[in-house]
Amino acid sequence: MKIIVPDGVKQDAPKAVPAPAVARGLVAGASTNRSSSAAPQLTHFAFSGNGYSYGYCTYYVASRRAVPSNWGNANAWYYNAQASGFSVGSTPVAGAIAWTGAGYYGHVAYVESVNGNSVTVSEMNFNGGWNRVSSRTVSAGEFRYIY
Repeated sequence: MKIIVPDGVKQDAPKAVPAPAVARGLVAGASTNRSSSAAPQLTHFAFSGNGYSYGYCTYYVASRRAVPSNWGNANAWYYNAQASGFSVGSTPVAGAIAWTGAGYYGHVAYVESVNGNSVTVSEMNFNGGWNRVSSRTVSAGEFRYIY
């Protein structure tokens, strides 16, 4: 086999274009403000709309906090939040999402306030039935938190 090079000059191979830097595990629009303060910082997520089924706890919490619409049922939110770049932990903070994997679908609620070892949450579809918002004050240890 004979290779013919035009004008007898071999061209250099094209140079690879580097891929843009992507932060692994972060959802577009998610940013965390990690500081050295004792209280966890809430994650800010640029999103509008609510992709969750109306009347359920996930719908209510997504209407109070901007979160990605692909986290699924409540029982998956804690792990999907971590994978999306949201901070998580066991310290309650007003404005955080309270999460528990208890029950078949799990449950999420919105943290209204914290008083010592107690947390007041508002939630939907827990106490009073489907599409009803209620609130309760419980031990902070009943939940894990998504910031």
